[in-house]
Amino acid sequence: MTLRFLTVLVVLSSATALAQPQVLVDQAEKQVKDLEYPAALKTLEAVRKAGNTDRATTVRFAELHAITLATLGQEAKALKAFQFLLALSPEFKLAGNYPPRVTTVFYEARGSAAAIDAKQLPAVAKAGLLPELVVELSPDPLKLVKEVRFNVLVDGKVTVTDVAVNGPRVVVPANVQRLSWWAVVLGEQKMALKELSSAASPRIEAAAPLPVPATVLKKPEPVVSAPPPPPEEGPAIGEWAELPKPMPAKRIAAIGVLSGAAVALGIGIGFGVASNGTKAKVAAATTDSAGRITGLTQREALALDAQQRTEATVANVLIISGAALAAGGAALLIFSRDEASVALVPAGGGVGLVGRF
Repeated sequence: MTLRFLTVLVVLSSATALAQPQVLVDQAEKQVKDLEYPAALKTLEAVRKAGNTDRATTVRFAELHAITLATLGQEAKALKAFQFLLALSPEFKLAGNYPPRVTTVFYEARGSAAAIDAKQLPAVAKAGLLPELVVELSPDPLKLVKEVRFNVLVDGKVTVTDVAVNGPRVVVPANVQRLSWWAVVLGEQKMALKELSSAASPRIEAAAPLPVPATVLKKPEPVVSAPPPPPEEGPAIGEWAELPKPMPAKRIAAIGVLSGAAVALGIGIGFGVASNGTKAKVAAATTDSAGRITGLTQREALALDAQQRTEATVANVLIISGAALAAGGAALLIFSRDEASVALVPAGGGVGLVGRF
């Protein structure tokens, strides 16, 4: 007795595992390929009773169910099954070689099928909130749509609500400022017929912010700009003096040459004074009755004479050079002025420099 009880538990557990819709549809598809139509029909009836299929599984179930019923000669049921299949997938076409009892029912169903359609309506905000979400259904002459499943994501949490169909508009309350949502149109036994958006790509709704009450608003104070500061006192525009012009390069060179001339003249004059002093030493030396110098030795006298000659020569060279530099510097200074007008003219035994400076 105990062994028999355990065997029953194992069988029940296996049947529960096979009750999953996808597994049952896979099993029915294999049975159809093996031409085991009665067994396939039983498996498909189990799928229909179990329900809770996603849309892809629902389409596979509808195709296998319609073909199996038509193959077994159950024309009335096959017609409804094909209508159900074409309502799910209006573009469906039979692929393969089927007997006339299948193709005839299929084409009859295609002439009377109506596609299942629905759409999510934009949420309308009221008082800063989204009060409800709405799905609008198209006409459903076969009465295939039974519910709409609303999947609402708010603050990272998903709420699932199945709402029965009682008209073309199916509504679920929300009362939040922002949410994401997607919906699934359900048939019998909560089999998915059509998906509106998805968890991967949901519809996003957001209410506009609440308006600020009029009593809170205050009239803005007028903005008074500060007066511009008074202009600084100064000469009138016509009284501004011209800015000094940069010094020309010729003038700078002239100043340099004149400075060199002054140095040369100063040193030359110094050597001239020294030469006169040396000469005075020789002249002041004592002499005898015959006019011969007795205050200096001959050697000293010759040395002083040579020194005086050298100093005199250096003085002459420097004075002449200084004079030449002074003349050149003066010429550069004159020509460096923008409005200078000069000319060399004969004057006595030489030339003279005349012009306007």
